[in-house]
Amino acid sequence: MRRLLLVLPAALILFALGPTAARAASGVPYTIHGVDQATFEDVGICSPSATITLDARFVVHVNATEAGLTDQEILDALFNSDPEGILRSVTYTETGRFTDAESTGQVITGTFAMWFGGNINGHTMEFSDTFNVRGVDQNGNHVFAHDNGHITLISGEPVVDFEHLTSGGCP
Repeated sequence: MRRLLLVLPAALILFALGPTAARAASGVPYTIHGVDQATFEDVGICSPSATITLDARFVVHVNATEAGLTDQEILDALFNSDPEGILRSVTYTETGRFTDAESTGQVITGTFAMWFGGNINGHTMEFSDTFNVRGVDQNGNHVFAHDNGHITLISGEPVVDFEHLTSGGCP
């Protein structure tokens, strides 16, 4: 679950710090719908390590500087620092179900939702994110986590930058 908490801000920073010169052009809108089904090892909700399985759907809306881009080109730009400078704005929403098998033996199942978005306007870039998870473990304990963050960069320098995480219900 922490992978999602780490990927979201990392994607924002990579996108924010990518080239900006090409982003001044008029934008071309794109929408991508997809499925995210994955199992991975990461920090758990309630323990230092866990095996996490996701079954989710996502939608990405971007405003790009070029027409005719493929979905894969847009996703590659989004998650690889946009080296060509083709993205002007983006929103990403993902919702789904998860199973979190904690290293302690606790198994948490539930739902999650995450969103991030940002805009580039000349030398000013602003990005925000939110992540919510709710689950129940095998003993009936209700577990939750909420994260939100924001970064504003002017000429590549952060002037506002915060992440705030709250969580509860871990035994």
